[in-house]
Amino acid sequence: MHRNLNDPANKKYGIALPTAESVLTEQSFSQFALSNQANVFNAEGKITLDTPEMMQALTYYRDLAANTMPGSNDIMEVKDAFMNGTAPMAIYSTYILPAVIKEGNPKNVGFVVPTEKNSAVYGMLTSLTITAGQKTEETEAAEKFVTFMEQADNIADWVMMSPGAALPVNKAVVTTATWKDNDVIKALGELPNQLIGELPNIQVFGAVGDKNFTRMGDVTGSGVVSSMVHNVTVGKADLPGTLQASQKKLDELIEQH
Repeated sequence: MHRNLNDPANKKYGIALPTAESVLTEQSFSQFALSNQANVFNAEGKITLDTPEMMQALTYYRDLAANTMPGSNDIMEVKDAFMNGTAPMAIYSTYILPAVIKEGNPKNVGFVVPTEKNSAVYGMLTSLTITAGQKTEETEAAEKFVTFMEQADNIADWVMMSPGAALPVNKAVVTTATWKDNDVIKALGELPNQLIGELPNIQVFGAVGDKNFTRMGDVTGSGVVSSMVHNVTVGKADLPGTLQASQKKLDELIEQH
C-alpha cells in the first residue's frame, strides 16, 4: 500500500515515519520488532539486538522508510505530513489526534497494528504507587488517596486532562458523563474505544514475559536503538554491520554496571 501511494516527484509519500535519532523512532520501531518476537533483552537479561528476527524487523522498517519523506523525521514532521496531505498514512502518535480534531476530519481516521507473529503496539501505563519503607500512618493515608483516585469519576477527571491521548484502563471510566460528554471523545467517534481495545497488545522493549528489565532505561538513554534505525534508513548504512555494532555498544553499556 505505502509503495502504491508513494510519489516523491510530486512531494507525496506513502507513509509518514519517524527516522530521527529520537525516542519516538525507537518507540515506533519497537512495535514492528516485538510483533516479530524481536526484543532488546532475552529472558536472561542478555542483549539480543543482533538476531535474525531483529534483522527482519529492521529490514521491514527500512523498506517502509524508503516511502517516507526524505531526511530525519520526528514528531512534528510526521504530524505535519499527515495533516497537510503529504502522506495519507502515519505512525500513530498522541500528538496527531489534537491536530486531527482541530484541522481535519476525525471520522476519516482509522488504524492498524503490526501483526507479523503476534499483535504489538507501543504504549505506556501510568499508575499510582505507594512507597515502601514509610510510616504506617503514611501508608494508610496513601492507600486512602489511591482508593479515592481510582473511583471512576475521579480517574475520569485525571484521564480527561489529556482527552484522546491518555486512555483509561479502568472500564468504569467510559461509563461516566465526564468521558461520554467530552467534546474530543465525541468528535473521535469509535476511535477511542478501538484504541482502548488494543491495550492488551501493548508491548515494550525490555519487558520479557513476567520480567521487566529496568536497564532498558539506560538503553533508551544511550540512543543506540534510535541511532541504529536512523543509520539504516536515513544514512543507508549496511544492516548486518549496523546490527553488530549496535549489539556491541549495548553489550558494553550493560557490562558497565
